[in-house]
Amino acid sequence: MALIAALCCLPIVLWNIQHDWITLQHARGHAGLQSGRGLQWLGPLRYLGTQFAVLLGYWFVLWLTAVWQRRPGREGRPEILYLWWLSAPMFIFFGLFSLKNGGGEPNWPVTAYLAGVVLAAGWFTESLQRRSPTWRRWALGGVAGFACLGFVLTLAVHCTTFIQPVLLRIAGPASDHRPMPLRKIDPTTRLRGWRFLAQEVDAIRAECRKQGIDAVLVGTTWTLPGELGFYCDGHPTVYSIGVALGDRHSQYDLWRPNPVEHVEEFAGKTFIVVGATEKALRGAFERVEPTREISYFEEGQLVNHWHVTVGHGYRGFKRGKSSATPY
Repeated sequence: MALIAALCCLPIVLWNIQHDWITLQHARGHAGLQSGRGLQWLGPLRYLGTQFAVLLGYWFVLWLTAVWQRRPGREGRPEILYLWWLSAPMFIFFGLFSLKNGGGEPNWPVTAYLAGVVLAAGWFTESLQRRSPTWRRWALGGVAGFACLGFVLTLAVHCTTFIQPVLLRIAGPASDHRPMPLRKIDPTTRLRGWRFLAQEVDAIRAECRKQGIDAVLVGTTWTLPGELGFYCDGHPTVYSIGVALGDRHSQYDLWRPNPVEHVEEFAGKTFIVVGATEKALRGAFERVEPTREISYFEEGQLVNHWHVTVGHGYRGFKRGKSSATPY
């Protein structure tokens, strides 16, 4: 099975060889190897704590126990060891990254749980047959209780406006230094407001069309083009100039043509740039309009905020980092 998996990965390896190993470059950004920072010794603790919290504690302990009980040297069945090798090393891999990136994002080791959940379910089922009735009652009660808790939390994540008063008490009031305190404790805020942004961008596109300008729509981070392309009218092609402004490499850098690598294809055109200020774009255009501030509110609270700038007469970016303001 491992040989078959390796053969299936061969096209990916060949593609990376042909494209300057861009997957590794992307992974280097995730690992924090491009930041120039030293080792962050608290990173592994943050990593473990985050995974414990994401899996509601109970499921994390269940998985971790299964990994320990089914470890090589103790477990002899090859099908179980195959699950182990697909789970534990992946978790350890991202744990090592945490020494450089301070803990990373909660979703990074998710692939460790794809095989891990099967491993844990098998161990748990076998344990139920061997343990005492009291242990079985507590274990099954934990499964039922944390399954219900997960269901309630899922509803809360999808309808956070219902618990917004509680979140605001935890986050504290808005201030000049923290205009969007909800974003610190509610990661779902990054999912909201995109339809509103698209409507504002469509209005700017309409203004350009009235002037006879067919503007190019551009984002400054790898996350923006997909959102704009989905929500804007007509699902337009949206390019990325993130790599020119210090963002990490992404699939948009491989598009042919793209504004960063093929300046001649876009020279002289008008861009609607989402995610950068007038100051950051001034050198790349003959003329740049004042930046427009677009803010999205829910229940009177600022949830999302973007900069949108129109640049005329595109002439390309100089190589190197920029002082672009993050959206």
